[in-house]
Amino acid sequence: MTLDEFQAIPALSASFPLVFADGARWDELTGHCGHCTLPIKAENLKGSAHAWGPKHAPVVYDVRALGYCPECHLLTSFHYRMHRDMSMTGLRGGEWCRWRSARESRVGSLFALFR
Repeated sequence: MTLDEFQAIPALSASFPLVFADGARWDELTGHCGHCTLPIKAENLKGSAHAWGPKHAPVVYDVRALGYCPECHLLTSFHYRMHRDMSMTGLRGGEWCRWRSARESRVGSLFALFR
């Protein structure tokens, strides 16, 4: 993939916040470079989130994204499922794993993923 092709992908931030019927919400996703582990700035995270379940009451959001690290000049792929209990699941070593959010509150949550 060229940098121009990457830049043409919509910003992941356009898919947020992810809101559930019970009021739970994910306000953003922060990714880190898979090589150097530096945080990837929001403008360098491209992708989308799609709701699973009834349109008026999604039970999980499927998030697929690519993050560009300007330090390494590498792309890191992200594929996570964001759940209304403020956990997320994703593949690690070929197996699905579950993580809890770094911070939970009544008005929203922010999850910082450390790779």
